[in-house]
Amino acid sequence: MSEVTSRRVVLQPSTTEIIFAWFQRVIAGYCLLFGVLYWVRLIGIYPGELWRFDLMPVHWQVA
Repeated sequence: MSEVTSRRVVLQPSTTEIIFAWFQRVIAGYCLLFGVLYWVRLIGIYPGELWRFDLMPVHWQVA
């Protein structure tokens, strides 16, 4: 094997790419949290006044 074919180039991500990856992780966590909270309310495990499905506003029932 020659020296040229055995050498590997390792590219390091730039600072912008790292920041963007963390931004995506934060947004994904936010979406997951609010998705779980939305379903908790829809299935009735919610201590609020309108915790029953038939008492919820229509925009909650549509989901």
